[in-house]
Amino acid sequence: MNKLISLFILFFILKTCTAQELEKARFFIYPETSVLSINNSTYSIDSSAFPLVLQLPEGSYPLQIWSPKYDVIRDTLVVKKNGSNTYKKRLVVLSPEFKSYKKELTNYTNQRFKNNLLKIGLPTVNLLALWLAYDGGSIRKISDSKEKVNFHRNAFINSVSPSIIASERDNFEKSLEKYNSQRRMLRNKRIVGFSIVALSSFFSYKIIKKSNKNKPTKKPTYAPKNPLVFEYLELNIFSNSGVTLHFNF
Repeated sequence: MNKLISLFILFFILKTCTAQELEKARFFIYPETSVLSINNSTYSIDSSAFPLVLQLPEGSYPLQIWSPKYDVIRDTLVVKKNGSNTYKKRLVVLSPEFKSYKKELTNYTNQRFKNNLLKIGLPTVNLLALWLAYDGGSIRKISDSKEKVNFHRNAFINSVSPSIIASERDNFEKSLEKYNSQRRMLRNKRIVGFSIVALSSFFSYKIIKKSNKNKPTKKPTYAPKNPLVFEYLELNIFSNSGVTLHFNF
């Protein structure tokens, strides 16, 4: 019993002598969504408790910092006794994975915009062309000309004075010629315009159909894996014997 007590006291003395004093280390790491790996432990930088404060023995510590959008930073922190032990770092270099995601997202957005522009723009242009071919303001002008023809016809019929009769007949003939000319122009415009609209609609359909085949079906997503966190795997190989294997890698 005395020997056991002596061994316990000796162990306690040795542990006390070899124990190291802990120093405060403050970490100012940006962005505040970063992850710090140091001294075989991983810490998430939390904005609600910023800066991160750790208790570490005096010494040199390799560390790694990672954030979802940025490359991993590898550095070393030297903890000194009674020192400030403040570490400041801002991640600025975007990771290749995030750059690739941004490129895919830009291509996706541009392609979607192009497809929507074609689907909305081409039919709109064709409808506008159809309206210009069918009317385009010509019907209103023809209606006004027709009213003038009727006005001068009635004035010609109801006139008594020879000079007024001659004047109104001249006005009637001119207005009638203008009216007939406008009708012929509208008829020719419709023949040509409807043909152009038909061809334009056909090619618009082909273009939209081709664009729909090339449009992206799924929006790119970015879900990076934290390289500083070890994966944990549990295999229950011998379920009957109750043997379970654990792997950290």
